[in-house]
Order: sequence, then structure tokens, then C-alpha cells
Amino acid sequence: MKVLFFSEISPFPTTRGERIRSYGLLKMLSVAGHQVVALVENEENFTIGNLDLENVEFVVLEGQQKKNPIIQLFSPSSITVEVLSGLIERHRPDVAILDYEFIGHYVSFFKKRKIPVIYGTHNAQADLTAQKPVHGLKNMAFKFLKVKLQKLHEKLYFPKANQIIVVSQQDKDYYAKYIPEDKIHILANFLDENR
Repeated sequence: MKVLFFSEISPFPTTRGERIRSYGLLKMLSVAGHQVVALVENEENFTIGNLDLENVEFVVLEGQQKKNPIIQLFSPSSITVEVLSGLIERHRPDVAILDYEFIGHYVSFFKKRKIPVIYGTHNAQADLTAQKPVHGLKNMAFKFLKVKLQKLHEKLYFPKANQIIVVSQQDKDYYAKYIPEDKIHILANFLDENR
């Protein structure tokens, strides 16, 4: 299949959990023989040519608009939409995979173009935010608001995806409260043996 993979994180170098997960998903698609165009960040200016991923073309997302973190949860970036539109025109993907955190507000963009969406959540991210320790009343209030808005994002946008990928049964149970279970699939984290 032709796959458009979109993430607002950088999957390289694979030095953190979310990067390892994204890289693993791309590697899996590559090994399976799918033709993938991956729109990603490249925060550390990693030399992409060093990656051994056949059938994967990387497009680096540049010039991201810096927005208010609350607006960013609910409003797609016009720059990103423009780039995605060009990639769809050029590649005509069969499916879009949106990967990681809170980019659910892009699901409708693909669905309007009749492109099915698979959403890779990695974890129940709002729950992870809730677990982070903070000190001070102001920081506690900000965290409380952030968690509430993240949960709202998940409830508004994640059910619109055709399928959801999670990493564990615990995460599946979390999302099954408002997404039909037959749309949620566990794809555990996987690492090369040498890791």
C-alpha cells in the first residue's frame, strides 16, 4: 500500500521511547514492503540518509508555526496542512498513519479526502501527563488544565480515526471507555535484540 505517515516528532536519532516507537513503526512498514512517505520533524538535524529504511521517503516538516499550547491542541497548522495537501496530491496514499500524542485534529483533514486514518497513540498520553510530578500551586493548576484539555482532545478526535493502535491492554482499556473496542489494536513496543 501507499502510506502517508505523519508525526510532529522526530523519529531519529532513536534515543527516546517515542522516537524508538515511531522508528519501529516505520521499519515495520518498510520491511512489509509498503511505499511510505513520512512527514516528520528533524529537531537535531539528523542525517536521514543514514537510516536503513527501504521504501520510506522522509519529508522534514519545517517552519512550524509557534502557537499557544491550548490552540495547538485543537487547530491544525496552516503550514502543515499545505505540506500534507501537496504530499497527498503527489503520492495518492491509500491510508494515513498519524503517530503520537495530540494530532487528532488532523484526522478530519484526511477523512474529507476519503483517506482512512490509523492513529498511533503510543500510550494514553493524557494519563502520562497526569502522572508527572509538579511543585507549586501554579504548576499544579496548569497541569490540571493541561490534562483536562488533553483528555478533551482525545475524546473529540481519536474516535474519528478508522483504527487506533495502542501499546498495551491498559491503554486499550483506557480508550475503550469511548472508542469501540474493535477499532483499538494492541501493537506492543518492539526493540531490536541488540537494544
